Amino acid sequence: MSEFGNLFTGKLIRLGAWGMAPEFNEARARWSADAEFMRNYSFGHAVPRAASFFERMDKKEMEKENEFRFTIRTLEDDKLIGECFLEPNWNHQSSWLAIGIGEPDYRSKGYGTDAMRVLCLCLPRTRTASDHPQRFQRQSARYTLL
Repeated sequence: MSEFGNLFTGKLIRLGAWGMAPEFNEARARWSADAEFMRNYSFGHAVPRAASFFERMDKKEMEKENEFRFTIRTLEDDKLIGECFLEPNWNHQSSWLAIGIGEPDYRSKGYGTDAMRVLCLCLPRTRTASDHPQRFQRQSARYTLL
């Protein structure tokens, strides 16, 4: 085990495999009809979608090698509460990320913050000239909360 413990587990959440949970696309269809969720998470049009839409979309998304997608699940009862992704831009040493807590009862309770912390641990690491050869330093993560 690394000095960080389980890389995909935080204090409140764990990041799970994208699309593996049978209830995942049904939950995403339900979240797509939630105006608050769509306004804060979606980059596109806020349109309610059926689960079959997400199944088709996932086939395209899974082909992208430079994008890491996760489900957000509670540690307490393994409940699916949201989704997130991380898209590093290796050339510019930056990353694009998004976190969406789809279940309204879990919003503003620290689950998104914990997901951010876990995702930041997943960011690429670089060695600097002042570091010991065996030690690495995380890139600084910049994000804006709207």
